[in-house]
Amino acid sequence: MLGKNYYKIKGINDLKKDDYQSLFLMYQPLILNDALMIYCLFLNRIKDDGHIIDLLNQLNMTLDSFALGLEKLNEYRLLDTYHDLRNDNYLFILREPKSTRRFLQDELFSRILLDTIGKNRYSELYSNLYVQKENLSTYTNETKHLKINSLINWSQDKEDTFHQIKKPVINDEYKSNFDIKKFLNEASPILLPLKFRTKEILNTIARYADVFNISQDKMRVIIGNTVNSNQNEFNFSRFKKLCSQVHQNFNKIEKGNYDVPCTLFLMNLQGGKALSPADMNLISDLIDNYYLNIDVVNVLIEHSLKVCNNRLIGSYIKALASDLHRNDIKNADEAIAFLNQKSKVNTSHPKDVLPTYDVSENPKYNISDSDLMRFIKESSDE
Repeated sequence: MLGKNYYKIKGINDLKKDDYQSLFLMYQPLILNDALMIYCLFLNRIKDDGHIIDLLNQLNMTLDSFALGLEKLNEYRLLDTYHDLRNDNYLFILREPKSTRRFLQDELFSRILLDTIGKNRYSELYSNLYVQKENLSTYTNETKHLKINSLINWSQDKEDTFHQIKKPVINDEYKSNFDIKKFLNEASPILLPLKFRTKEILNTIARYADVFNISQDKMRVIIGNTVNSNQNEFNFSRFKKLCSQVHQNFNKIEKGNYDVPCTLFLMNLQGGKALSPADMNLISDLIDNYYLNIDVVNVLIEHSLKVCNNRLIGSYIKALASDLHRNDIKNADEAIAFLNQKSKVNTSHPKDVLPTYDVSENPKYNISDSDLMRFIKESSDE
């Protein structure tokens, strides 16, 4: 096995609580820390592929240590390793650990564990984890289960509502311009521990890097100030705040190119002017709360500036963002067509617009807009 060899990872997607308990209490003394780190990394990289060197960089591990770790995982049936001799590729298939009960029932594993950790520790584990099933031979089962007619008043409207609520609002996979694989290769497990390399966190990192035009180096600094020092928490609020505070470098982009960081796009529309904190918060809100893709947000920003005389009016933009989300608008072309159509509908039914009045010479003038409109209409009727 060499660092240049290509690999694929397949197998289980997640573990249950008892699986983790078994992995850390039963398997770890036998497979040791390197193998455990490899297993945890693979668990977060299911359906991933790349080169062995990428894994070594993420684990901060030598090739020899990696090979020994794989051997331990193979021995204890936590991993199946396949080698394609034609292409010199590797396929790693992750397997579930035995439950604590099944582990202690295993004739071979349980004996090796006793020999490894000693009588006292083994006895402690056995008494705490190997719970005998209750003898129910003298009992009568009086458990009452939920009856099927509990949903007798269930209607089609309720069924539709049920499915609408359960419908996912965010895609599992986020297609990013930020090279998340490169970031992970260069980020040590100390900077971003393996347990924080979940799909949700990695998607958030990539999304915010795209939105706020954040480089790999700056993102590493942000992550270093986001992960709690005791490695128990990834502070999302602090992460988003730090991203919004990154200094924005300006460079011109091609007109009509919407697939660029939102901050850079808005700076181009403003002739290079730096964004205000309110602008940054508005963009963050559109990404987080309305689940809009970046190119859709950029179309919305451009449209709003044209309609609102080069001002970003939060209430107007959020109302349109809600419409875009409800109509499942996914890309810039769809957003342009949707907003143009919406503008045509609005202009075909023009609303009464009040002229601008100079009241500087009449400071006591306190008539409301609605009263003034009524007065104008009544005067025209006369």
